[in-house]
Amino acid sequence: MVDEGMDGRDDVDLLRHAHRQRRVTLTHDGDFGMLAYRGGEPFRGLIHLKPGHISSIFVLETPAIV
Repeated sequence: MVDEGMDGRDDVDLLRHAHRQRRVTLTHDGDFGMLAYRGGEPFRGLIHLKPGHISSIFVLETPAIV
């Protein structure tokens, strides 16, 4: 979301932005699950990659599929 000016934004803002854009949230941060499920935030989908299994650089450099 760096290219959309969302870098450094709060997790709730990122989750809401992804929902408005009809996007799935892909993250290494486990907090998104708590926001979505326990916090009741709307979301299209949530993919949590466990840190250490896939490098952040790989995720950032992989083109988005729209």
